[in-house]
This record gives sequence, C-alpha cells and structure tokens, in this order.
Amino acid sequence: MHSNYLIAGVLLSTTSLCAAEVIPPISEQREQLTCEILYAPGQEPSQDRGGYVPWAWTDGIMFYEFASNISSTNRTRVRSSMNLIENVSPVRFVEREDEINYINIQMLGGNFSYVGMLGGSQDLSLYNFNLPYVIVHELTHALGRYHTQQRNDRDNYIQVNSGCIASDCMGNYNIAGSYSYQAYDFLSVMHYGQYDCSTGCVTMTCLPGYEQYQNQMGHTSYMSTKDVETLNFLYPGGSPDPTVLFCNADTTEVQAGDTITVTGVIKNQGDWAATDIYSRIQLSEDDEITTSDQFLGFDLYDYLFSDDFAYINKQVVIPSGTPDGIYYVGVLLTTSDEDVDESNNVCVIQIQVGDVTQPCDGDINGDNTVNVTDLLDVIANWGDPYDVSDLLTVIGAWGACP
Repeated sequence: MHSNYLIAGVLLSTTSLCAAEVIPPISEQREQLTCEILYAPGQEPSQDRGGYVPWAWTDGIMFYEFASNISSTNRTRVRSSMNLIENVSPVRFVEREDEINYINIQMLGGNFSYVGMLGGSQDLSLYNFNLPYVIVHELTHALGRYHTQQRNDRDNYIQVNSGCIASDCMGNYNIAGSYSYQAYDFLSVMHYGQYDCSTGCVTMTCLPGYEQYQNQMGHTSYMSTKDVETLNFLYPGGSPDPTVLFCNADTTEVQAGDTITVTGVIKNQGDWAATDIYSRIQLSEDDEITTSDQFLGFDLYDYLFSDDFAYINKQVVIPSGTPDGIYYVGVLLTTSDEDVDESNNVCVIQIQVGDVTQPCDGDINGDNTVNVTDLLDVIANWGDPYDVSDLLTVIGAWGACP
C-alpha cells in the first residue's frame, strides 16, 4: 500500500459539452468540474520519472465499484470507456467483490482522480458521462499518468500563461516529472486545451514551430498513438500460465447418479494475471481430457494474479445411465488469454462407476481366467505392447483368477 496521493482533474471548455444540454456559465462549470491537485506532506511527485508514477496496479488489473447513485446508463458509459483502454493494452478492469485496492467511481461535482494505485479505496469522480474520452482521461490518471502539460520539458513546446489560469487550478500546470522515453504529445488525451482552467484568456501558447497544435491540444475524441504506447510502457503485459497443481475426489467408487466432490489447487505460474479462467470438470472414458468429453460442472475465476493460488471445491453428479466401468474425471482449465501454455492445465482422477470385475495379472482378455487365449493374445501382439515379462506373467498366473 502506498501513502502517496494526488488528485488530478480535467476541465472542459463550454464547446466540449453536448449542444442539447444546458451549459452553465464558465464560473459555475469550474465549481462543478473541480480542478485541483493535492499532495500529501513530503510526497510531491519525483522529477526522475516520465510523467507517470511508480505505483501501478498489480498485473494491470484495476478493480472498481460504482456509487449507488450512478445510473445504469452512466455505468454502461463508463464500462464502454474502460473497453477503449482494454482494446489497446493489457490493462483489465474488474468489478470489485471484496478486493482491498479499488477505485470508487462517484459524482463529486467534477472530473478528477488520484494518480496511480494508492492502496485501499480511492475516489474517482465523473461529471461528463456523455464524453467517453473524458472518462478515459480520468481512468488514465488512476492508471498512473499525470497531465502532459506537467512534463518538465513542456517549456520547450508551450508557454504557460499563469496569469490566465484560475488560482484553484494551478496545480494541474505544476511540473510533475521528466519524460525521457516519449516525445511531447500535443494530441494526448492527457493534454489540456488552451481554455481549460482559464480566467478568460489563453492558458497555454504553442511555441514557434508548434503553432499548428494551438487549437488541437485538449481534444476529447481519441487516444493518441503515444497515449497507447505510454500505456503499454506502464503495463507491458506478460505470459499467464494457469496450472492445476493437484486434484482429488472424495470418493472414487460410485454409482451412476451419485454426487461426488472434486477438489483441487490452481496456481498461475506465469508473470502476468490470467483472466476469465474456467476450471471445467469433465467425465471421460480415457485419461485424455478435452472439452468434448462429458461436461459435469465448472468454477469461474475472474482473474488470478501471477504466482497466486485458487482452490476448487465443486460437487458434480455422475450422469444417470452411465454404464459400469472405469472412467476419468478431469479438471481442465480454459482461459480467454491467448498464448497460454496448455501443457499443465489438466489433472485426472480415475473412478469406478458401478460394479467392475478387476482382471487379475495375466488375464489379458478380462474373462477372469488365465488360459491359452491369453497366451495367444500375447504372442499375436508380441513387441506391441507385450514382451517376455508379459509371457512369464501369463504362465505364472495360469488358471482361474482368485
């Protein structure tokens, strides 16, 4: 858990709002779209990072929950904006159940967010639910990025006109870090526009050579190429590898229609989270378990962090009408992630359904007697699979099985 915290907001000009909506005066908008940066004592942002913070979300999974007063329509809008980020990066957004670290999406009178994962619950406030890339902007703050105009090299590209910036918004123009691995991006979704936080005049002027961006910076229409590259720099992804370490059944001698309990242990042995993991329980006539075998049940895990464990404890029913015989119950893992190592995603348990006469040693054909028929079977299949040890077994066990 990190004690560092910072709230970063985005302020929109009146032209960003839908024409069909009632647009309040600019002074009232600034009250609604609160624009401030708060630092904990001694926790000002470092000058040796690239416009981002080091406390990223573990394995790129951000957990979230909605305040109760957010409508289903606005929840859908937020989820759609999350999809925009998921579509271009390994980041995943998972609705919270009981996870400790998560964002609490609320309506607190403006658009603002803490930067990075702080630990525990952290507020993310939205006002313009109708603007998907404003939501992307705030989610990107929560993922760990400051505003572009806070880079320490920004004076090479823009002139910040402090006298035109509202006093309660100056924090969003303070230098927040270096940016050594990516060129300055006027078209970033994290860049303010020339009238955001304005007292009535232009807050930023593009320097000579960059004048073409004067009216382009501060858009709310897309993530730039550099936005996507930066996101993938912060969250590079990896290779999930969900593995069944162990499985067992509470009984291995059953009748058709019986219920058995299957238990097991799963571990993600990869270096990145696995998502949407199904532990499928299948019934097979052989020990090669596939999804085409008889399906008995499943458990679903929304995610599994790298090196974390999950546990199977599932009751399943052996289908009525299953003929007596030896069968195999398999725990088979499937996941939505691509390029997953599937060599260790299955575990097999042998069970007996009904009454099965177990052949004795040397009873090749299973007729409960070792005789010339078994001897001829060995000779007929000499070398594949039988050899001299099988021949000696048949001779040594000659007669009726005990």
